[in-house]
Amino acid sequence: MHSWQEISMGLRYGDNAYIPLSLIRLPAQGTDPREEGDNLRLLHLLRLFRGQPLPPESPLPSYCRSAVDWLEVPLVVVDGRGTACLLPVLLGRLKETDILIEEGWLTPRAEAAAREALALGGQGECGFVLLPLRSPGSLQTVDGPSLGLPLAVAALRQRTGKGLPAQTVMTGEVDAAGHVLPVAHVWEKWDCARKGQYPAQLFLYPAGCPPLDNAPCAVPVKSLTEIETLLDTASLDGAICIAHRLSAWRDAPENLFSWLALPDTPQEMRRLLLRLMERDHWCDRMSEAALTIALGGLDRMWQHICKDRELCTRFLALFPYENEKTQSLRACLSAGGYQSVSIMTGPEGGFSEDEVAFAGQNGMKICSLGPRILRCETAPLCALTAVLYAAGALD
Repeated sequence: MHSWQEISMGLRYGDNAYIPLSLIRLPAQGTDPREEGDNLRLLHLLRLFRGQPLPPESPLPSYCRSAVDWLEVPLVVVDGRGTACLLPVLLGRLKETDILIEEGWLTPRAEAAAREALALGGQGECGFVLLPLRSPGSLQTVDGPSLGLPLAVAALRQRTGKGLPAQTVMTGEVDAAGHVLPVAHVWEKWDCARKGQYPAQLFLYPAGCPPLDNAPCAVPVKSLTEIETLLDTASLDGAICIAHRLSAWRDAPENLFSWLALPDTPQEMRRLLLRLMERDHWCDRMSEAALTIALGGLDRMWQHICKDRELCTRFLALFPYENEKTQSLRACLSAGGYQSVSIMTGPEGGFSEDEVAFAGQNGMKICSLGPRILRCETAPLCALTAVLYAAGALD
């Protein structure tokens, strides 16, 4: 931790090295440091960050008092000469859906990107206050859309109460669908983020940019959902190691299956990474032979998760199959005794007989959805509706 006196003295002598607010101690109660300029601004922002009220004479915009909690977000920006620098900002959550950005430090293009990113993260549930830690008059004007990704992710995490893992830096544009789009000067930004007293432990950049080969902690990402999975694992053992492997797993998903099947892989990581694989359709790039091997790995994984028969009986795994004639979906659901249900539906053309046999051998309930052959798009909706009805969730 750094004392306020240390930070204040450094600022007076032009020391602008980045130190996270979470590592700065507030002045002791009863003391009243006589600060001015950027020192006074930073002191009041630190009070907001620590959940303390602002004094009446604070130089910060009055709307800062309406925010209910605050999150520090380190942006990395590039000036007109191609030089990158860290620009920490503070993001406050509002109960209303307004987007309030302090004036004087963003170009119209950058401000539009910031507003779109914060609206995307807020999802119509809340609004945000955004302001830099230094006064706008002391900053070079920030241009470009690359602040969109860090602000969208920060807003999403703040809305859901998750926060950002320490020393996580990212750059990229983000569209309304949550896709991460390429930006310029990625190498310069990574080089800036890894320097200083508190270098980035995780640097996320668009997968559409030239790869940062041999760049420690640099991970290419494609979507907000992919980033959510990565950041969720950042609080678990081995998160940074997993982040490094992500791009390789995306290109060769069979390697991820092998890792998931290891007995010491945390179950939470299994859940998160399998969800990511499903959402981004990684298995579409696997050959039939590789998929068969991967399913064998999943069988081993299931044996580690379900170590006793009692646990297995709480989990109902349904496998709808058009040629099943003896067991209906209703019969499977009426048996009861389960606490959760999963449904595996087939691709266009259906499952092969070998796949059906493999599913049955590994504890899945082969069942019929009725005499009609449903499209691959409608079969999961039909099965899910039946499960919800049987559970009384549609009453």
